[in-house]
Amino acid sequence: MTGKADRAKEILEDPVVKEAFENLRQYYFERFESLPMVEENIDPQVFMDLRRLLYLLNQIKTDLEKMIQVGNLQDFRVQQEAELEKGIDNAR
Repeated sequence: MTGKADRAKEILEDPVVKEAFENLRQYYFERFESLPMVEENIDPQVFMDLRRLLYLLNQIKTDLEKMIQVGNLQDFRVQQEAELEKGIDNAR
């Protein structure tokens, strides 16, 4: 994996980071669930802010996962190129 992919994997697997993500997600959901059910009583700004926070929290995790996938793909390409080069050298 690339340095960036390795670091992204370390971050996602770090128990403190995992706990922080879960704590934030739980906090935002609890705030969301505590909103009044009656539409007239809902502050639309609070509703949208909570929705944005949940989205951003998920997006951070998704971006880190993409970095890992890209690193794995780059590793695969390097390996395939090395095997191809080895095969060409052996054919000579």
